[in-house]
Amino acid sequence: MEKGLVRILAMAFVMIAMSVPSYGQKAVPVEFKGVDISPAYPCNPEKDFNKEFAPEIKEQAKDVQWKKNAKLSCFGRIDFQRELGKVENVVAYARIVLKSAKAGKMHLDIGSDDGMTLFVNGVKVVSSKNVMRGLKPGEDQVDVNLVQGNNVLLFKVFQGNWAYELQFSATAEPGMDLVQVGDFPPVKAVFQFELPKEGCTSAGIYNSSGMLVRSLWAMKPMEKGKFKGSWDGEDEFGNKMPAGEYEFHVVLNNSTYKNVGVIGNTGKPTNTFGHVPANFECLAVDKEGFLYSVHDWDEPHHDVIRWNPETGHVYSHSSHPVNGIPKAVCVDDEYAYVTAWGDGDPNNPQDREKSLKFDITKLRIKKGNGDVNWDKVPFTKAGNEIVVYKGGASYPEVVSSEDRGIMTVALLSIAVKDNSLYVTDSLAGKVRIYDKLTGDAKGTFDVKLPQSIAFAPDGRIWIGHERSKISIFSPDGKYLSTPVSDLKKLNSIAFGPDSTLYVTDQSAGQVRIYKVNGDKVSLRRTFGEKAKSGDRAADRFHDLHGLAVDAEGNIFTAQNERGMCGGRIAKYAASGKLEWEQMGLEFSSSATYAKDNPDILFSYYRHNYKVNKKDGSWEYIGNNLPDPAPYWTPGGYARIVNIGGNDFYFGAIGDGVQVYRIEKNADKNLGPVMKLVSIMGRSNPLPDGKNGECWRPENFFLWSWNDDKGDNAPQPEEISYTSKPEDKKPLWQYGALTIDPDMNVWMASFDRGGDTPEKESVWMIPMSGVDKLGNPVYDWSKAAIKITRNELLIPGMPVIPEKPLSVQPKLVQKSADGLTYIYGFSNWNRAPQNGGLHMGGNILECFKGSEARWRIVLPEMCVGLSAIPEGNGGCMIGGQPFIGTIHHYSKDGQLIGIFGPDKNLMGSAPNHTTGLMDMYSALNICRDPRDGILDVFVEENYNLRIPWYRVDDRDIQTISGKLTMK
Repeated sequence: MEKGLVRILAMAFVMIAMSVPSYGQKAVPVEFKGVDISPAYPCNPEKDFNKEFAPEIKEQAKDVQWKKNAKLSCFGRIDFQRELGKVENVVAYARIVLKSAKAGKMHLDIGSDDGMTLFVNGVKVVSSKNVMRGLKPGEDQVDVNLVQGNNVLLFKVFQGNWAYELQFSATAEPGMDLVQVGDFPPVKAVFQFELPKEGCTSAGIYNSSGMLVRSLWAMKPMEKGKFKGSWDGEDEFGNKMPAGEYEFHVVLNNSTYKNVGVIGNTGKPTNTFGHVPANFECLAVDKEGFLYSVHDWDEPHHDVIRWNPETGHVYSHSSHPVNGIPKAVCVDDEYAYVTAWGDGDPNNPQDREKSLKFDITKLRIKKGNGDVNWDKVPFTKAGNEIVVYKGGASYPEVVSSEDRGIMTVALLSIAVKDNSLYVTDSLAGKVRIYDKLTGDAKGTFDVKLPQSIAFAPDGRIWIGHERSKISIFSPDGKYLSTPVSDLKKLNSIAFGPDSTLYVTDQSAGQVRIYKVNGDKVSLRRTFGEKAKSGDRAADRFHDLHGLAVDAEGNIFTAQNERGMCGGRIAKYAASGKLEWEQMGLEFSSSATYAKDNPDILFSYYRHNYKVNKKDGSWEYIGNNLPDPAPYWTPGGYARIVNIGGNDFYFGAIGDGVQVYRIEKNADKNLGPVMKLVSIMGRSNPLPDGKNGECWRPENFFLWSWNDDKGDNAPQPEEISYTSKPEDKKPLWQYGALTIDPDMNVWMASFDRGGDTPEKESVWMIPMSGVDKLGNPVYDWSKAAIKITRNELLIPGMPVIPEKPLSVQPKLVQKSADGLTYIYGFSNWNRAPQNGGLHMGGNILECFKGSEARWRIVLPEMCVGLSAIPEGNGGCMIGGQPFIGTIHHYSKDGQLIGIFGPDKNLMGSAPNHTTGLMDMYSALNICRDPRDGILDVFVEENYNLRIPWYRVDDRDIQTISGKLTMK
């Protein structure tokens, strides 16, 4: 059985770091029934970690008033705040007494929030050191020696703020026969069951209506054979249940879980350090040939990245010393200079443009390879930054929307020459000059809407401006000439060897290469083409956002794809030959596929991938969004459904649903095309295709559209309004919408700011039918409440003194077998440390129609939910958002498996951020009809990619029977 036990443990906790007992024998799981909890002692967790308190002081320990037999969850967790109330800056102790038949070793896996020390029989055996942390199961691991007879385990756990928890599990040597000593509630019912094979088991008690009453244990490895189970007659909340007939379910899970791949980011190494950003803004190159980039929002906050020019992989990065979002970068032999923008007046959110701050930061480049953070170097007079604008920016009274867009982030380009910095200011219509050492202003000269700046080898200044022009200025700012005026939408200019001028034209999707002769230029050649829907080639440019040329004439480009995500950086030889390309294509995204084509993925950002399910590799096919794509918002649950022989992509977003017909590209060399055919919308997007803000009264309305004419373009006369802008009627807030297998839309309404029936309820909007072209039609007026707020409340939950009990649903998933899964947040449960994840929940419920089948308190703040299609059913939900674990629940509510990232494949990130999930629709599960195995696609927003798991859930059995509680 030794090998079998190892296999079972691997199935139960596959890919989560599991400890191995040092004694090398068959491990026997230890059963814990509860813990004794001490009072909370005020302290300073950062200073008093080694201070002794009463429970560990011999003379005082006998007087400690212990709260006996505090109940553990089925996965061995105790919430101190549930036992002690809301406490901060304290320390408390948890005590367990184990009786052993003989001396021997026991292995413990421990997690705590915050720091923890363990004493065994009065001897300190493990300490987490003085840390403020969230709970991570098994973070602390230790083998302890127990004596024959009674052994006292004393956990000392500190609390700063937020969550306050302890979790532990243990295995022991055979023959120790460990039994917990204590006055525990008597057993009210006993049942027997037989397992046909070894495996991982979870068990629960159900009432005569099939409602889950109590989870007894979770993911316990057991051998083949006959066993006894017992129940103390209480529900999950410690309420005593009435005598009568009940049913037990033991779920035997022999599923296998494998992290087979990670999709959408080519960065190396495969961790936070090596990730490729999703939105590039600017490129620069130094004399050694190293490439530098800055980018828009990047979750790990790598403000400036230094790239290895030979491989295209990250060489080093600056971390996050820049106070804002970087926009442009230039470098000299020692420093990188970065323009950035951010909130200059956070108290003025209503007019964000006028509250923006624009500044320049100086960073010392650390030349070493690896995770070496750069130093922020203050200017000797200006201070930490050169502040160009500190809020209160003034815009012209009359300005076109295009010009205003260029002005909004004013400092679009920066160059360094000798001891001076030259910065384009599109808002003021000037080039500003600063001393690069002191930060003092040295002067300005006028240029209308300046966008890009570069120095020619002869010292003259070339400036791209007004979207279409490039002008030459003398070193002192005197206008000389405008040799280029026929560009459509310029972005960057750079000089290469032999005074060759390189220019990016975003609208044309080209790099234009000019020969310079004094004040005149001649177009030598163009490089690249404008990308079409479905394009993949590196030189098919969507939106060029950066250009640099090294001394050898190698060309570096950065582009962002249509929509909000899809950063690609590439190197070309002077001849135009592609040397390498790196991609960061996803941010807060997952993926799905059609049943008839399970090797072709569509991500939430409408990126198309071909995957190899044998080796986990992937190939990027292209961006499927139409061009232009005004009616588009990223994120949200996605499903592909076949209607009338056509595949439709349903992209559910926070404000509604967009439906695209998937068609083959007219160009057989390109990927498929997605054509917009139906919208059910609110403010993202608005009927005019722009994205609004859902909290503004002018956006309080509902609208819909479907493509009767077949032109894939909503027209004003085609918009149907359920409520109109002039009504200004407040609308409910809701989580991500989802699509069920019958194309009905499900919506969780979690708040409305008033006590109305719509608040805290579950809605469904049916598909009304199809139009004459076969496209699905939706009508907001047919929305109806399917599960009310009262039906969501969980019976038996303790009363909260401060406020009425509530359950706010965050996401709903309707499965093909008719079960409806809902995760949400209840104010009954104290928010854990990661409660800041506003999309997270702590309650999981399952309904058949409007009748609850089971309701459970989740082991931690979880985010993301997906029903398991066909087969044994059930659902999965993202747990431990900061380390990427996923919880697998059976359809009767038992936690039967936990799995997570393979660090050999995905790497590890600081602060346990590998696998970070933080959106409602973080999980998307498909079943491959060819082999019956589940493909689980998961959001990983920190490292900008999609972890991919294959789960074989075909070997799950449920053993059930009757029991009587007297």
